[in-house]
Amino acid sequence: MIRVLVAEPDAAARARRRTQLAGQPGLAVVGEATRARHVVAQLAATPADVLLWHGALGDAAGLDPVRAAHPAVRVLVLGQADRLDRAARLLAAGAAGGVLADAAGAELAQGIRTVAAGRRFVGPSLGLAAWRAAHPAGAPGPSAPPPPGGGAGLSKRETQVLQLVAAGCSNAEIAAQLFTSRRTVETHRQNLRAKTGCVNTAALVRYAVRAGLLG
Repeated sequence: MIRVLVAEPDAAARARRRTQLAGQPGLAVVGEATRARHVVAQLAATPADVLLWHGALGDAAGLDPVRAAHPAVRVLVLGQADRLDRAARLLAAGAAGGVLADAAGAELAQGIRTVAAGRRFVGPSLGLAAWRAAHPAGAPGPSAPPPPGGGAGLSKRETQVLQLVAAGCSNAEIAAQLFTSRRTVETHRQNLRAKTGCVNTAALVRYAVRAGLLG
């Protein structure tokens, strides 16, 4: 069982986290904190494997004492679309991953499981928000929109690789999950860029979202 502590200032949002995770097997919310200064004591009283840290609690200055006191706890940032700079600073300060605060329950659960397993995770919602911030409305996109119901004649394995790329997995992590070699994953990524016209990972995330490939 993966134990989760929710650190978020808004009571309604904390209740939503509990609802999102209630039906997720292997996950349990074991505690809550409303202020950054309460998190260290709360983790001491209620041990957890993963800490959900809302960006409104602050960035590295608030997170550093938590990581110093509880270095084994993995941190998943709940980012704000209008404060992506804060999410970036938290990731740079040692958070294991991040999703947008309004991400779907399935994405949140995937992020928790991924960071609990010792890997990094940048959720599709956060990647897409970052892309939108870098490409304001009206700016040309990195690729044409995918056809309805899928993307550009991708094979089943290419689709799996794209989904894992969008979930923030590295080539090595994708290779491990698909029981294949890192070189094969690199080849699939080259094929994905050729078929979709996407030039980087952010563009692939956006493509996957628009193609409805993230569930």
